Amino acid sequence: MEIVDPDKEDMTDVQRVNNFRPDFRVPKQFRADLSDFRRSGFDREYLVASANQNDQDIQNSETFLLSNMSPQHPGFNKRKWRDLGKAVRNLDSMSNVLEIYVLTGPIFDFESSIELIGERDENGIEVPVLSYFFKCILSEKKKRGFASDRRGVSRGAMPLS
Repeated sequence: MEIVDPDKEDMTDVQRVNNFRPDFRVPKQFRADLSDFRRSGFDREYLVASANQNDQDIQNSETFLLSNMSPQHPGFNKRKWRDLGKAVRNLDSMSNVLEIYVLTGPIFDFESSIELIGERDENGIEVPVLSYFFKCILSEKKKRGFASDRRGVSRGAMPLS
């Protein structure tokens, strides 16, 4: 669960750090490392976007932990997923919106084979490639109640290919 820029401050001092790294809080037998993604043909993509976590350096830095990454097809990552992230930030910038809550997660189609990356490196970890992603977005109005806005976002699951 992510809260997008809850205090609406423009934190221009927080810079994107691009320090992708393993998350040592994850047990070793489940911990991905950079070699799992190298030459896999997939992008490392955020579940919680760096651009949405810009109030503190540590907050932004933690979005680069590999526990916050999933392999994504480059075309999906650079188009649909990027556009969805921009739509979330545009919604958050609306004057009548107090906070945006975002829940992002994986969907696996177990009726199809699950592709794995990282099986050829030495850490013994294989990272599954998701069949689909979901993103639930809830916006809280400044007055009372909740609002939802799907402008620019297609309904339903978006296939990766």
